[in-house]
Amino acid sequence: MKALNWIEYSIIFPFHNEKENLPFLIDDAIKFVHYVETNCEFIFIDDNSSDNSLETVMSHLEQRHPSIGNLEVVFRKNVKNLGCHASVNRGLEIASGKYLLWFPTDNQILPTSAIPLLHDLKRNRILHTVRAKRRDPIYRKILGRAWNYYTNLFLGLDVKDVDSVTFYQREVFRVIAREIDGNGFVAQNTAQSLEMFVVAKQLGIPIIQRKILHEKRYSGEPKAITFKEAINSFIDVLRIRKKYLKSVEPQ
Repeated sequence: MKALNWIEYSIIFPFHNEKENLPFLIDDAIKFVHYVETNCEFIFIDDNSSDNSLETVMSHLEQRHPSIGNLEVVFRKNVKNLGCHASVNRGLEIASGKYLLWFPTDNQILPTSAIPLLHDLKRNRILHTVRAKRRDPIYRKILGRAWNYYTNLFLGLDVKDVDSVTFYQREVFRVIAREIDGNGFVAQNTAQSLEMFVVAKQLGIPIIQRKILHEKRYSGEPKAITFKEAINSFIDVLRIRKKYLKSVEPQ
C-alpha cells in the first residue's frame, strides 16, 4: 500500500491482545474505505500485545486486502502497555488526515457505524459519540453511569457517554494538544479524553454529541478494570480539576 500525498480520514485502532477480533475489524474498516471513496489512513497502535496481534493485522491485510489504491497503513508498537486512551492519543498525534477517528478493537463500535456521522463531523470540529442501546453486561452499565456522573460533576462537563469514541477535525485536535503539551497530560490514561474535553471547553470549542450503534463484543471477554486503575482514574479527575478548574466549584 503506497504512501499517499494527502489523507482525508485517519482511523486509529489501539489494541492489546485482540488477535481474534482484528480480522473482522479490518474487513469492516475496508468497507468504510470503499464507501467514502477517498484517501484513508489506518494507524494500528499495538499496546504491547503478547498474542501476535500485530502480526495478525499485517497478515490479514496482506492476504485479504493486498492492494487498495486509496489506503495507507501505519504500524506502531508501544514498548510497554500504556492503556487504550494513551494509545489513541499516540495515534492522533501522528495522524495526517483531515478528519481523525478512532475505534476500539473489540468490534463493539465498528468503523462503518460512523458513516452516518461523517456529515456532522465535517460541520463540527469535535464530534463525540453516545453508545445507543449499549450492549454490555449490567455491571459495566452501572459503573459507566457512575463514572459519567462523577466526571461531569467535578469537571463541569455535559458529556453523556464519556468513555465512547470521539472524532476530531485535525486542526482542532492540534490546537487542544498544543494547550496540553506544555506540561503534558496530568491524566495518566482513561481520563486523558476528559482532559481534552475540559481544554476544548475552555477554548470555546463545542463538543457535538451524536448516537452511534453499539454491538456485543465480537470475541473474548471485556477487559475488567482493576481496583488500582479505578482509583487512579478518579484521582486523575481531581488532578484535571486542580490544573484547569481551580476556581470552579462542583455544580
